[in-house]
Amino acid sequence: MSSIEGSLTLHATPNSPIYDSKPFAYNASKAAVNAFTIHLAHELRNTPVKINSAHPGWVKTELGVKAQ
Repeated sequence: MSSIEGSLTLHATPNSPIYDSKPFAYNASKAAVNAFTIHLAHELRNTPVKINSAHPGWVKTELGVKAQ
């Protein structure tokens, strides 16, 4: 499971919905998931195995306490 919070592009874009959201450990872990997904998909590109990650949208947790 990934998250929009793992997007380096959106964190660097001032008008993005996550520009001001900077919980470092969470964002870094999701960026790592995204990078690993890309690398694993590349490694398995010539096989029938498909690699994906998903952003499920906003989920009410202790980290996601306010409505988005």
